Amino acid sequence: GVISAVVTYFLLFISSWLNRSNSAYSLLPFGLFLTPTQLLAFFILLISGAVMMAMLCFGITFKVRRMQDVIMNLQVPLVLLIFEFFGNMFRPSDAEFVEYLIPVHNTIMSIREIFLGTYSWWIILLVTIVNLVFSAELFIICLKSKDGMLHIAEGGTNDFGKSRK
Repeated sequence: GVISAVVTYFLLFISSWLNRSNSAYSLLPFGLFLTPTQLLAFFILLISGAVMMAMLCFGITFKVRRMQDVIMNLQVPLVLLIFEFFGNMFRPSDAEFVEYLIPVHNTIMSIREIFLGTYSWWIILLVTIVNLVFSAELFIICLKSKDGMLHIAEGGTNDFGKSRK
């Protein structure tokens, strides 16, 4: 992916230099590219958000009584995440400080700021720390869930409340 992005960027750069019309529209594609520091911030947020979502999915998997319901219960957070992502990417107002303390939502707001070019590294660091702290807490909760661990180890064939005889 990185190689194809670099080649595409290079070709667009060369094609804009070959454009002899001096039109401002020839530079329009460059507004869609992230700078290397923006790309680094984006990947840091993407990784911390993915860890947070993975821990959330583990928590849901461990709490659901029947394994048949796991897929349904995992689709709901995904759909909500997609709606929140597109709803917040195009909102007219800036994020409030409190929004950076809400796991997963803070990642979406920070990604929005990266695309707008208004991000700051201390916010990226704050968002990453908040997401990783909540991920660690969810991981500890999952490890302490003995019923969930047994249920997963058995392949999810039985409900938690039922015992095999």
